[in-house]
Amino acid sequence: MKMGTSHQRSNFLKTQKKSIEEEIGELESRLKVAYQLSHTVRGEWINTGNHTFRVIPQNGRVTLDRKRLHEELETLLGEQDAQMFMAKCEKQGEPFERLYAVEV
Repeated sequence: MKMGTSHQRSNFLKTQKKSIEEEIGELESRLKVAYQLSHTVRGEWINTGNHTFRVIPQNGRVTLDRKRLHEELETLLGEQDAQMFMAKCEKQGEPFERLYAVEV
């Protein structure tokens, strides 16, 4: 298979993936609205014949605010110790390869 063909196929598939993900998002949004409009008790299942579904709240992702942590550590330990502490606690993931392709 020629490189141009592979690159074109890759771009085509990426475009399809984006389009499919957008469509899934739209469908899920419509299902959530339908659930809200059904006046069902929160967390109960709705049976639509071929499928059942429900909407339940989920906790958001927990993240670490590195800037704020550094500021707090600076207040407690001083700038140099805070930087040393942050450096001790950092870790780096495994190396990986990334493919870059440019159409010429």
